[in-house]
Amino acid sequence: EERDYYPYWRSSMWRDMAIYTNTVDRCPAYQRESLNVKDRWECKFTDKYFEDVLYKYVPNSNGELPLNEEDCVNSESIWYIHPESGETLKKYEWVKISAWGLDAPECTQTRTTRTNHHGTPGDRSYWTHYWKVPEEILDIDGHEQCCVIRARYNITTDDYQAWEADDSIGAGLNYMNNSMKNNPDPDDDPAWVKIWEDFGLTYEDIRYSFEPENNVDNNDATQKKSRGYVFRNDPEVDPFGYEPMGGSSEDEASRILLQLAINTDQFGRTFQDRTHCFSVKERTDITNYNRGRDADSDITLVTVQGKRGNIVQVYPATE
Repeated sequence: EERDYYPYWRSSMWRDMAIYTNTVDRCPAYQRESLNVKDRWECKFTDKYFEDVLYKYVPNSNGELPLNEEDCVNSESIWYIHPESGETLKKYEWVKISAWGLDAPECTQTRTTRTNHHGTPGDRSYWTHYWKVPEEILDIDGHEQCCVIRARYNITTDDYQAWEADDSIGAGLNYMNNSMKNNPDPDDDPAWVKIWEDFGLTYEDIRYSFEPENNVDNNDATQKKSRGYVFRNDPEVDPFGYEPMGGSSEDEASRILLQLAINTDQFGRTFQDRTHCFSVKERTDITNYNRGRDADSDITLVTVQGKRGNIVQVYPATE
């Protein structure tokens, strides 16, 4: 799995080919932010520190690199003494990473596919992306050995306002929506996301989910007084309230609680789907090879389809 949503805010080794989305109003924003066309600025270790101190390897990142220019330039932790020269030098610096200088990626409407059938929309053809191999790829070292193409996807829930607008890639939530507890437990401490309002409920209906402050147990008797429409793992929601069972918030009675199989990690998640290696070679003049074909003749790829592997590897077991 990937850590960051696309488009990445830092530089990347990947060149963007195409974007498929079910919110095409967001396409211009995706294309503007692509590293194909937009430079990136980021805080990076200096070559001297990376090579002479870290030996070109960071085994465990401790978040030392600041995320913004001000902290990168003014951090109190920026200085170190070089182990050989004894000089006081900077560990990191704010640098510009130039765009690839390519066209913005294609961006278009995604297709609806059959459940559990990757790439099969339900008609007589597969969901196919047509790509013309650019001439520039021949200038990249190693193109004749292995070029890597990766298909990856993001999943974003509609259960809360994840985006600030349909035409924006800005987040609809920020750190202010986190749980008020330090180091919260997603099983017990709900985030401050007003999901209950989408179901016509008020804070009074769910306030016990937040009380007492820094509660330690989602299964506490006090917690059961809440209707449960809050953002945490496996919430127990009460869609009916006390009244159908003859009770009230003051005079409690048995009621129906439904536990939802929710993992908050899955609500906004980034996945790596498939990575493939292929080679690109210069076209050979085949005029003298057979049947008088010239160098502009079509090259046809012939493949087959059938059962292969088990259901876990290639469900529904057809390639």
